[in-house]
Amino acid sequence: MRKKLIFVKHLVALFLFSSACHAQSGFDKAGFGSNFNEGNLIIYMPIQFKKFIIEPTLRWSSYEINERFYDGSVDEYDTSIYEIGIGVFSKNEVYENTFINYGVRVGYSEGEYVSRYTSSPSYSYSDFRKQESETYFVSPTISFEYFLFPKISIGTNVGLIYTKTVRTYKDSDSDAHYENRATLRKSATYTTEAIVRFYF
Repeated sequence: MRKKLIFVKHLVALFLFSSACHAQSGFDKAGFGSNFNEGNLIIYMPIQFKKFIIEPTLRWSSYEINERFYDGSVDEYDTSIYEIGIGVFSKNEVYENTFINYGVRVGYSEGEYVSRYTSSPSYSYSDFRKQESETYFVSPTISFEYFLFPKISIGTNVGLIYTKTVRTYKDSDSDAHYENRATLRKSATYTTEAIVRFYF
């Protein structure tokens, strides 16, 4: 529940931020967009000015898996991720209705993975494991955007993404060697995504 409240607060803050941008003299247009990757859905909120773009982003994903076996035992897995980010880009019109924008995205996410195992009634055994993560990322990005119509565009983002993640492990067995152990992981990779945007 706490993470959902934080997510709602971020959403309200971004709405207020967008409203404030509308009042700026160089404001052009604002809208929303989404990518085409079902496994990693992100909401984009582009705010376009004459010379640059500010684009807050939100991501929230959650899924559950419940497996029941013939002996009555049950495996359950729950995963949820909440992410907020923002990108800043310079606008470069290379052809009519065609832009190549250069900039950077930064953001923060929280994730939670929970697994539960319950044995068959004859054994009366259960196991609980939980992993929490906090991730900071920065991503130099090139964004291509083509306007099919004045208020609808398609495009793609290509970027390098650098992350720093802290993971905390918890287990129902207090003797487990990874009980409450925190680990730090740094990584660098690239990302590509296709996006459709709609403007007001």
